[in-house]
Amino acid sequence: MSAAASALAGPSLSPETPHGDLLATLGSDDVPPEPPIRSVLFGPARFEEHGHSLATTHEVEPSGDATAAFFPRLQDNMDTLRRVRALLEQQSREGLHLGPAGHWLLDNANLLEEQLQKVRLSLPRNFFRLLPRLRDEPLAGLPRIYGVAWAWVAHTDSGLDLPLLHTYLGAYQRSRALTMAELWALPGTLRVVLLENLRRLAERTALLQLARDAAHQWLDTPDEQRQLTVLDAQFERLTQRGVADAFLLQLQQREDDLDAESARSLRAWLSLRLPEGVAVQARLQSQATEDHQSIRNAITTLRALDKVDWRRLFADTCAAMQVMAACPVHAAEREDCQDDTL
Repeated sequence: MSAAASALAGPSLSPETPHGDLLATLGSDDVPPEPPIRSVLFGPARFEEHGHSLATTHEVEPSGDATAAFFPRLQDNMDTLRRVRALLEQQSREGLHLGPAGHWLLDNANLLEEQLQKVRLSLPRNFFRLLPRLRDEPLAGLPRIYGVAWAWVAHTDSGLDLPLLHTYLGAYQRSRALTMAELWALPGTLRVVLLENLRRLAERTALLQLARDAAHQWLDTPDEQRQLTVLDAQFERLTQRGVADAFLLQLQQREDDLDAESARSLRAWLSLRLPEGVAVQARLQSQATEDHQSIRNAITTLRALDKVDWRRLFADTCAAMQVMAACPVHAAEREDCQDDTL
């Protein structure tokens, strides 16, 4: 395993690690994972409208705050992704089914680990402090360009469509110009928001897998040790984490593996907690498909960001750059000198 992959793997988890402890490794054990950054998909017309409206609602505080935290969730997001990686690797070694989303996370470990360094290189702290910050919730205190990037990720399902991004940035800046520092911070900030989204998706993927594993664990317990009181405790814990439905469905799907008496007891227990199993299964399958697509999109976008001609994109959407481009002296400079001037 490469050094990057080893780093992403995080702490080792033995097969004997108690199930409750595995839940705790993914963060707080009494709250569900945060929902993905995913909303209604926008086309050109909607992004044109949204760019204008977002610009008018973004109120900022002065830049230059030396005490401003550098994307306070970034390191925590990376730590969570590493813990999920470790868990999925353990489950893969045990031959458990991970699903497409889990495999995408495992297969792209190196790429995810590289993002932290890329963010820090593209957004050094002295540059980060130049960015105007949002005044109002829900993103108060974070750079305004973070709000711009967040809306983009939400309404593209973590995708990257350059003509659409051109439309969005142009519309935003016709209402309120972004600073040059903000524009050049956009690629790194997109990485930060994509990592935030991947953390949410990865955490939910892992928790759902743990819920199914808990069901298998109970079903595979010897008959004389299998108790419904254990199910009650597991159900309560997994309900707190927002993944109890996956636990219940897995129990239902394997109830025929039990002897007749145990199966009857389990069906009676499930009837009180899973009255509409077909509808729940359809919802979870739809969610899994959407989450898999979001993970694919986010990882594909992270790969594509390095190939974008950001200078050209900004020149086409920034009025200040267009004015400078019309200046013969500026136009005669080398591109690196032009960037320094801007």
